Order: sequence, then C-alpha cells, then structure tokens
Amino acid sequence: MKMHIHATSCSNRAAMLLAALSLALTILVGFGGRVVAAASPSAGESFPGPAMQTRYVMQLENLGLTKLLSQAVKTHRGTPSAALFQSGLIFARWAGLARQPQEQAVLARQFVANIQAYLTADSNATLVDGGWATDQAKFLFAYIVPPIVDRIEYWSSTAADRAKLAPVAKLAQDLLSASDGYYQRIIRKLNLATTFTHADEMAYQQAMNGQAQVSYYLAYADYYGGLSLAPSDAARKTLLDQAVKLAQKWIKPGPASGVYYQALLLAGKAQLQAAEYDAAIASLQKAQLSAAPLWVQYQSRYQQVVAMLRANHPREAITTLKAYEAWIHREKSIDTSGAIMGAQLLRYRILNAQANMAGTPPATKVALANEAATLALTIISTAPQYEELIFSHLAGALPAKPVFAQLSPLQSLAYAWLQAQKKDDASAIDAVDAILAQKKVNPAIRREALLIGGISNFRLGRLTDAVKLNLEFVKSDPHDPRAPHVLDLALYDIKQLSPTTQASAQVSALISQALRLAYFTYHEKKWAFAYATQMQQSGHLNQAMRAFASIAPSDQFYLDAHYEMVRIGTIRLAQLAAKKARLEQQRRQARVLLRNCESFLTLLRNPPAAVSPGDLKRAQGYRRDIWLIQAGTALDPLRDPNRAAAALNNLERIRNKLSPRLQGVILRYRIRQYQLQNRGRRILPLVEQYARESSQKATDIIEGLIGQYDRESRNLRHSNPAKSRRLATDAAVLMRQLITYLNKEPKPNAGEIYVYRQPLADELIHAGHGHQAMAIFKALEKEKPQDLENFIGVARAAYATTDYNYAHSLYVRIIPQLKPGSTLFWSAYLYLIRSNQLMGKNQEATRSSLKSLNAIYGPTIGGKYFHKQFEKLLASYTIN
Repeated sequence: MKMHIHATSCSNRAAMLLAALSLALTILVGFGGRVVAAASPSAGESFPGPAMQTRYVMQLENLGLTKLLSQAVKTHRGTPSAALFQSGLIFARWAGLARQPQEQAVLARQFVANIQAYLTADSNATLVDGGWATDQAKFLFAYIVPPIVDRIEYWSSTAADRAKLAPVAKLAQDLLSASDGYYQRIIRKLNLATTFTHADEMAYQQAMNGQAQVSYYLAYADYYGGLSLAPSDAARKTLLDQAVKLAQKWIKPGPASGVYYQALLLAGKAQLQAAEYDAAIASLQKAQLSAAPLWVQYQSRYQQVVAMLRANHPREAITTLKAYEAWIHREKSIDTSGAIMGAQLLRYRILNAQANMAGTPPATKVALANEAATLALTIISTAPQYEELIFSHLAGALPAKPVFAQLSPLQSLAYAWLQAQKKDDASAIDAVDAILAQKKVNPAIRREALLIGGISNFRLGRLTDAVKLNLEFVKSDPHDPRAPHVLDLALYDIKQLSPTTQASAQVSALISQALRLAYFTYHEKKWAFAYATQMQQSGHLNQAMRAFASIAPSDQFYLDAHYEMVRIGTIRLAQLAAKKARLEQQRRQARVLLRNCESFLTLLRNPPAAVSPGDLKRAQGYRRDIWLIQAGTALDPLRDPNRAAAALNNLERIRNKLSPRLQGVILRYRIRQYQLQNRGRRILPLVEQYARESSQKATDIIEGLIGQYDRESRNLRHSNPAKSRRLATDAAVLMRQLITYLNKEPKPNAGEIYVYRQPLADELIHAGHGHQAMAIFKALEKEKPQDLENFIGVARAAYATTDYNYAHSLYVRIIPQLKPGSTLFWSAYLYLIRSNQLMGKNQEATRSSLKSLNAIYGPTIGGKYFHKQFEKLLASYTIN
C-alpha cells in the first residue's frame, strides 16, 4: 500500500493512519476480518442496553447506513441515545461533511460532545460495547487529534492547542478504559465457565484480541494525554513515559511488521516530548528504515530533525535536514510538494535557532533572522495553510500591548496577524504602521504587513488607506500568487469609494495605479475600458487611445470604446485651439475628427457579429452626440456650412426628443451655418419658427443667444482672440436681427431699439469693426446728447481704430464727468494712459496723474476690475 502523507496533511494522514493501524493489528492477532466483533450471548453474558445499542451503532457506522442513523436521532430526540446516534452519523458521514478545516473543527467538537454526553448518562461508560468504544477512540486518533497534535509535534506546544487537545485525549482514555473493562468482563466470565463451547472459544479469542488492540491504543492515549498538559506539569512526564512503556511492548525482536515501526515512531515522539533527546533520536532512526511504511519514514525523519533542534544541535540538524530533503526527492510516491514545504519549515526553525545561539556575532544574527523571516513568509505566500501555524506561535507569548521597538519585525508582523484574526484591527494597524515606518525592514515582512494593513483598514471603513496598502502589496511582488486576488479587493474597494468620495488627486492616482496593474501587469482585458477611461480623464490621451483600440468586438464596451475615441479627438482639437495652434493645424485635426465620426456611424450601421443587440441598442444613443460633434467641427474651425448642414438635418429629425438646451445648441449651429452661407435673411424666420414651436418670444431667444455669444467671446478674449472676435461678430449679427425684428413690429418701440443699438456697437468694437461702432455711437449721441454712454462709446471706438489722439481728447473730457472710483472712472483713466503711451506723448502728465491716484486710493487703485493693470502701470513708472 502506498501512503501519501506529510506533517500537515491531516485528512490524508488520518485515513492512512487508521488503515495502517487496523492492518497492523490484524496481522498481529491473526484475523483477516475485523477484530472488534462482539461476544456471543452463549458465553453466558446478558448484554445490557448500552452494549446492544452501541454495537448496533457500530454496525450502522461501518455499513454507512446514514438514513437509519438519522431516523434514530429523531426517534430518540431528548434522550442520551440521541447523542449516541448523532455521533454515529458524524462518524459515517465524516468524509462527505468535513472537507474544509473549519468544517472539521466544528464536527469534531460536536462528535466529542455527543460521545461525552452519552457516556456520562446513566453510567453508560461502564456498559458500552468494547468494539464500539475502540472504534470511536481510533476515529478520534485518526481524524480529530491530528489537526491539533500536528501543531504541537511539528512546532511547539501552546496553551490554546493544549486546551483543544485535553478533552479529546481524556475522551480517548475513557473510551479505551471502557473497552478494556468490557473485554476483561468477558474473559473473567469465560475463565470461570464450567463448559466451554466453540462459540465461547471464539468469543474468548475475540476478547483477547480486543484487549491487545486496547493495549496498543492506550499508548497513543497516554501520549496525547501527556501532550495536553503543560511542560511544567509533572503528570505530563508520567504519561509520556507510560506511552513509551506501552509502545515498547510492540517493539520485539523478530520479523519487523508495520506495527513495529509505528511503535518505534510513537516511542520516539514520546521521548522527544519528554526531552529524552538521545533516546528519541535512536528510536526515530530505527523507525525510518526502508522496510517501514512510507509515512512512518517521513514522520521519523522529520521528528529526528526536531529532536536535534530541541537538543540544541543546529549543525547536526542541518546535516539531518539535508539527508531528509535528499530522501524526499528519491521517494516519488510521497506527497513531494507537502514534504518539501515541511522541510522548509524545518529550515526556518534551524535558521532561528542559529540566530539565537549564544556567541553568534550581531551582524550574523541579523542576517540569519532576515533569512529566516524571508523563508517563513515565502512559505506563507506559497502555502497559506501554514500562516496560522507560524504566526500563532510567534505571537503566542507576546503581551497584549507590546512595545514594537523591542520586537523583531517578524514578531511585530505576527502580532499584527494575531490581532487581525481577533478583528482588533486598530491594534493590527498599529503594528503594521510600526513595521512600515522602518526603512530597512525585510521586503518580505513589509509585504505581509501591507497585506494585513489592507484588510484591517477595509474592516475599519478606511477604504482609501486599504486601497493604498493593497496596491503597494501588489506592486511589491506582482508574481505573488495572492497578488491578483488582492488587486481584485483593491478594485472592489475603489468601486465602493468612488460614489462617496470626491475624486481627489490621491484617489484618482490610486484608481490609475489599480487599473494599470490589472490591464498591463495581469493583462486582464475586462479592465481595458475602465483603464482607458481613467487615462482619458487623467489627460493621458495616447494611452487611452491604445487601450480603447485594444478592446475586442466581443467586449460589452466595444462600441463605447469607439465612441470614446471620437471624444478624444474633440479633446485634442480643443487643446490645439487653447494652445493657439495655427489654423491649418486645427483644421487638419478637425478633418481627422470628422473621419472618425463617420467611421463610428458606419460601425453602428454594420456592427461586428460579436456585438450583442443590447450593446448595439445602447450605443445607438451616441448618434446624437456624433452629429453634434460633426456640426460643431464643420462650422469651427473648418467653416464648412454644407457639411454642418448634413449633421444638423439629422439632428432636426430627433429634435423633439432633445432637451431645450440641445435644441438651443442646434439653433445656434443653424444660425452660424446661415451666416457662413451669407443667408442672413433666413436667420430671423428660423428664430421665429423656433419661438413658436417652443412657446417663447423671439426677442427672448435672440437675447439669450446674444448673451451666450457675448459670454463666450469675453472668456476667450485673452486665450483665443481670433475665436473671440468671431463670436463677437456672431453676436453683432444677431443684434442686428433683433433690431430688424423690433422695427418690423406694428408699433416699434424707439426707446427699446435705442437700448439694443448700444450693445450692438460694443460687440462691433470687440469684433474689430471699430469704424462701424463709431458711426452707431455718433448717431446715438445725436439722438441723446445727454447720454454719456455714447460719448464713452465714441472714445472706445476711436481707441479701437488706433486714433489715439482723438481718443485722448475725448477721455480728457469724459473723466471729470465720472464718479471717482467707479468702474467707468478707472476704465476711462486706463484708456487715457494707454493712449498717451501708444502716442508717446504726455509722459510726465501721465506719471503725475498716476502718483496722484496712488496717493488717493493706495492699495485700492484700479478698483475691482482694473487693479492689476494699474499695479503694472505703477511699476512701469517706478511709483511706490
């Protein structure tokens, strides 16, 4: 039989141990079948209820009749028998129920509690069937003890592990004692029998065999009982010595059997735990001979290294470990990966022992401790099942609130892990912060600290910190098998964070990092659209374009990606305009943008087969935006009204489905189209039609459009003067249309028309048509000589037409009529001074005026709107 078993593979070990022990005992007693069969009533015994009941449960367990066991639990509910049948159900269904360590722990507690409940009721412990009691003890040893004892045997004893083991060891002792008493009663009665039938002979032999089994398993019960006691407890040594004594009964000269080697192993482990290291090493060396079962060889070799370590012989331990590793590689039938991991754990312990040896130089201690820490964390990262084993022992002896400066980084890490397990996340983060604050900390320790910190911060609701630490963990070693899962956690946290947190620079940077890792490092195409969108929002347009272009037709965001590529084209065009790029350069980008628009519309008409109908339907909604982009781009900067008209015609077909704002945009674009086509006469009828359809006044619509043009023109006056002038021209055209419309009314309101002619002249000045503006202002001045606005308008128009001498003469006359300190006052003074500068005249007078103004107004010179300009003038004339 090939047995694949290693130190921490509890389920495999349990099954193999149970099978090997049963086989060995069968060989010893000479029976080919079970050795726990009940005695026959013909021996003169009147079986009491518990014996019959437990024998019945044993048969159901062995036959796997779980339905009958379940029914019995219901039938006997509320009685001690229910606990018996419930334990039988767990026994029979263990393999199907206990697949995970957590499930095993829960079921183990239930099994022990049920057996205890049954044995303590009505003196059942002295009356149960011996075969059943032995079977339950073997079940404890095979399935419930190993997960606890492995930690003690392969590492060290902790109070928590001993507390878990104690009730199980005690129950095993009770069961085997009950079994031993059962068989003794049969043997005693049969020894006194006056007649001895064949059935009696069979019963006698079975009872003797049963006693032999009990004797063997009592050695294990004593060993586990000893392990459950504290090292300082004198009873511990007594039980361990007793286990060795019982085991040695099976270590006899002659042909070696499986049970012989198992007894050697048990004796060696008991001697090791009793600190009899030389005796332990001798027993373990005998147990690892090639004739021994493979799993016995494995454990013996492992425990021999442990014995040498505890005997404080690290050099000999290293030699033995190397031989053990060589044996692992030779033995192909063993669970090699698990065995190698066990060897790595031993190597870690040896490094620690060497680091703590007296006389080790400080620098060597640090190097060995770092090597040990790196190895331990490598083990954890590749086999997380060892994490709890390593950290719980490292942190087990630490105080509740340690001083981290007094701990090694690995101890601080173990403390952080332990507190995180207890969900004391604040304490865990304190330890993590202490580790991360160390500049020269071992990178492997830092990485584990990042992992724990990410989890604890998440549980405390500190999502930004959780994401930051998780991403640092992933970046520190992207090849760590846990890294992709941690990245998924970071992305999940970001998803939770985004709706509730403003996109600060820090959060935006974290989002970019996470998506870059997902897309570039792990090549997860599902994040391509999110990554590209983030790059687009961050202004990295080239990266965004490449990511959008990489999205496959089968991706649900395929069409969205192509739409976003069009939008990137609009951003690039806007950037060129903001940089005041040459008009031809802007137009070249505009033509590229329009080609991309047409390509996208073609894609909507002829999508790839992989695009789903739902995704296509959603993407059809982008057509409106594409037509708006086409119309706006054709008008500016291409100034191609015919191309714009085609897009506007498409928009007209869906105008009723558009918001009032977008309908206003279409109106503006159509007006601009008519202006470029020199079809100004169509503008007013268009506005009137729009007014009727939207139940508005035509004058209100025109005024609204003029206001939009005017605001945009003023905003672009310094950044894009050419476009600012075009917008001012458009505003002036609309103003003329408004005046024309008002003049066509049955009773034109001259006062209202007069009011609109003044801003018309203003727009003409901004548009660069100063002479036209001057003609209007002079006509208005004749109509209302008392209106100072017209006089000021003439002066501004003179300045705009570079007639600075005339402008100067006008401002000299205007300023005395203005309220000192008012906006008009400062504006007039500014134009007066600039006129002097541009003419190169009146410099002393200008200097004198500035001095006087500075003396009067001081830091408020220029008022709200012209303060900066006056500060520059004062500096240019060196006036303090």
